[in-house]
Amino acid sequence: MAICCAYVPAAGVELPPAALKRELARALPHYMIPARWMVLEEMPHNGNGKIDRTLVKERFRQAVDGQGHTVTQEPSKPAYIDARKALLDTR
Repeated sequence: MAICCAYVPAAGVELPPAALKRELARALPHYMIPARWMVLEEMPHNGNGKIDRTLVKERFRQAVDGQGHTVTQEPSKPAYIDARKALLDTR
């Protein structure tokens, strides 16, 4: 299970996921940095006015299926290591 981050930048502020990740990396250990990011225009709210976390989770699921949401996903470390080994393999 990957850590996901959905956020709404302040009005007039451009905050790409890479910039936010850099800032979080200064304060958090690497294992707490989200692997999947979603920039939203506004957070969805339920009938009680609270953030609808179920809907946010569903948007992440849909984004994996290519439903048009802005999501970036970094490769997992094992996949990254395997890719490096494949590129560096000189046999």
